[in-house]
Amino acid sequence: MHPAMRPATIALCILAGLGSARAASITPQPRSQAEYRDHLNTLFTLIAQCQQHIDAAHCNADAVGPDVVVTITQQAGPRRISYGWLRGLLDRIGSHKISLVDAGPLLSAAAQRIQLEESEAPGLSASTPSALSDHDAERSALTAILKRAEFRRADRSLTQRVLEAIAIWINRRLTGLVEYSAHRRWLGLLLEWGLVAFAGLGLAYWFVRQTRRARGLQAEAAQQLQNAPAMRNWERLREEADEAAQQQRWRDAVRGYYWATIARFESRGQWPMDRARTPREYLRLLLPGHAKHDDLRLLTRRFETCWYGSETATKPDCDAARQLFERLVAR
Repeated sequence: MHPAMRPATIALCILAGLGSARAASITPQPRSQAEYRDHLNTLFTLIAQCQQHIDAAHCNADAVGPDVVVTITQQAGPRRISYGWLRGLLDRIGSHKISLVDAGPLLSAAAQRIQLEESEAPGLSASTPSALSDHDAERSALTAILKRAEFRRADRSLTQRVLEAIAIWINRRLTGLVEYSAHRRWLGLLLEWGLVAFAGLGLAYWFVRQTRRARGLQAEAAQQLQNAPAMRNWERLREEADEAAQQQRWRDAVRGYYWATIARFESRGQWPMDRARTPREYLRLLLPGHAKHDDLRLLTRRFETCWYGSETATKPDCDAARQLFERLVAR
């Protein structure tokens, strides 16, 4: 062997030996119940010393020792108890990776965990069988709870499976689009400005609708053929109102003139047809500043008074409703 290679070979052998020793120290070691309890006492003492003197000498991770394998009962079989969490904690404290302020609470929590393991360690007293029986009872109770219908996995319907498949497909497409656009800036800008343009168009549409509503009535439809059915409807309502007035059925006449007015506005395309609206909702379609708002308000009030109110309709009510109708339907 070349003389220059000897130091490197020796160093590699030393590192390999240290690694083997480290692995051997972490290899789980079988312990009896009494040895396991003694080991817990040793760990508790080690943590107490580290709390008093937080340094590398008193917080030595190698002093924790390997993991242990303990047989609690013959039925349960051997159980491995790992102390990697404690070795890692002491190693970080000893190497000053954890500040002194944070080390205190962590060591206190570690001591409480060791005390809990001591209280649950097998073979402490004659009450262990009862504790095990309590554990079995708790396990049986949990098993019975998990067997209830609400914890069973029900078969999903075909609709749910299809919707889930569609959602997964959309999610994959969007993920792929994001990954694709990450290397192509122009695509990201296109999506960004497209979203802004879409929002702008929606805002413009809303503004136009609000502006047309602010004017009170929509413009008349250009094609009178589309309004022909509604035209016959309002004329038929006017004829029924005139007939009711001739028969001195004033209440029906007021109602007929009111709905003939509403049908006339719809026939002109001045507002969309909607039989679900109330008289007050029809009135709100005209702003207070509109030329026909006051007449429609008076006609609406007279109709509500005669039709829904307790007052009896009279001939003056019918005459007033006819005059308001004629002014409202006039061009």
